[in-house]
Amino acid sequence: MEKNKRNMTLRLCLVAIFAALYFVLTSWLTIRIGNLRISIASLPILILAIMYGPIESCTAAVLGEFIYQVLNYGITLTTPLWLLPPVIRALIVAFGYRMLKKKGTEPWKESPVSFVLLLVAAAIATTLANTGITWLDSVIYHYYSFAYVFGDFVVRLLTGIGTAVVMSIILPPVVTALRRID
Repeated sequence: MEKNKRNMTLRLCLVAIFAALYFVLTSWLTIRIGNLRISIASLPILILAIMYGPIESCTAAVLGEFIYQVLNYGITLTTPLWLLPPVIRALIVAFGYRMLKKKGTEPWKESPVSFVLLLVAAAIATTLANTGITWLDSVIYHYYSFAYVFGDFVVRLLTGIGTAVVMSIILPPVVTALRRID
């Protein structure tokens, strides 16, 4: 019983720390050019998705993105929608990683192409979700412009794919090191 409490406490602390890290990476270590964001903000969410699964990664994604949204835009009608893209990424990676792990010990060792494709699929889904929410937000708040919502879609999609490839290189050594500590 005592070990379960300690494990739960550790996981709660990790979720809080990784949500804060997500917030910091999103807020201050992101390059913004219009709708384009170049960032490694998803790194903490991806680490939790791989190490612990969907509950921890989704919780950190919701908390981190909520803090970011509230401090930057306040609470609006669309605030809950903006929480969805990082949650979608967390769910795809957490469940996809579990599926890949059934085939072997470490997906990035046994099937590196599948691992990269998993991260790319999550990036594409996140970009599509962000585009859809930008469109809906722009319609609700009357700032819609096709050029603003869809003009840089291909560039954002390619940036997301590029970031996913970079994450596929960063994640294995980071997760391996964190597992030694855990």
